[in-house]
Amino acid sequence: MGFGVYLELDGNHHLVARYLYGDEFDQVLARVVYTSPLSSGEASAPYVVQWYLTDQLNFRRRTRITVPH
Repeated sequence: MGFGVYLELDGNHHLVARYLYGDEFDQVLARVVYTSPLSSGEASAPYVVQWYLTDQLNFRRRTRITVPH
């Protein structure tokens, strides 16, 4: 796994984004970005999932899926 960033917090310590890592070194599979910061009292918020996919030529592609609240 290593020393990758797993969470991004804003200045008020609200969750802004999460990262999903694979088994390979420095392999980011996805980044979940919350469109409004998620505080500790909230169960969910609208978010966008950015998938980082690698094709057979090792080019990284990014796709986005928006999930409403």
